[in-house]
Amino acid sequence: MLKYVGLFVLIMGATFGASAQMGGGCLVEAGWAGWPIGPVCAGDTITLENNSTNETGWTWTVNDMTYDNVEVLQIPATATGTISVELQAYDDMGCLDVLSGQIPVIGINAVFLNISDTLGLCEGSAVQVATTATFDHYMWSTGSEEWTVIIDETTALWVEVTDDETGCSATSATHQIIVNPDPDPEILVDGALFFCEGDTVILTTQEFLTYEWSTGDTTETLIVTQPGYFAVDVTNEYGCSSQSALVHLQMHPQPSPQLLTSNPLTYCPDSDFIVTFSTDSSWVDVEWWDGSGGYQAQATSPGFYYACVIDANGCVGCSNPVEISTYPTPVV
Repeated sequence: MLKYVGLFVLIMGATFGASAQMGGGCLVEAGWAGWPIGPVCAGDTITLENNSTNETGWTWTVNDMTYDNVEVLQIPATATGTISVELQAYDDMGCLDVLSGQIPVIGINAVFLNISDTLGLCEGSAVQVATTATFDHYMWSTGSEEWTVIIDETTALWVEVTDDETGCSATSATHQIIVNPDPDPEILVDGALFFCEGDTVILTTQEFLTYEWSTGDTTETLIVTQPGYFAVDVTNEYGCSSQSALVHLQMHPQPSPQLLTSNPLTYCPDSDFIVTFSTDSSWVDVEWWDGSGGYQAQATSPGFYYACVIDANGCVGCSNPVEISTYPTPVV
């Protein structure tokens, strides 16, 4: 965008070649249309059109580049400085006319932002963006006119800057800023929140890139044998992290039934005896060594005897074995 009109240099010269067929006079005259009336801003495009007369061909020279017989020439003013333009018009009789000039290019070469072309953020985070150089005025795609902007949402970000001295503006490249979703981990419990001593509970969550449990484990699945509070931190494919809600696991103690007997536990060899075992009637269920139930059982031979019970929490525990034995056989 050009708002500044200043002094520029245009040098035009003509060279005429002799032509015997035309009596020593050449009628070729080089000319163009569209020459700017002043300096142009970096980033603008200059359009020149061949306007020569009596020519059969022409050649443009822009700095070190040549273009033959281009009717309309597009010249990008990519950087500040000077663009040299020359137009040579000629005919088949060897006549030549040359027109040349220089176009000043002023303003701002380029605008760069201090972020990559594509930037990924996580929910709840933000990035402060600024130009890598300072200018007189700013107009961001967000509507802000400050030097820096804070971005916390998905947007296509660019800025147009203006230089007061030249009146020239320039626009940065567009940068894609994407706010990626945070993971939402949920702990899935394979087992009971209240479990029995000796049991295991398996904790899992959805599939993510990384895992870190409150125990320090980094596996997708956690095997728990002790009570406590458990949570997991996860990271998704965007590099965003979140922590799950706490899960409280509680453990019931394993029942320890005691066997009671009213009879001796040692007998003479080959003697007949009956030993009655009993246990606490508070258990929900009792299973003796022989598979029988009830709160009492009887044994009539030496051996080890026990009972397993189920308590009100559904937990299973077994008593310590009780031995019925015989005295050594007397030696006569």
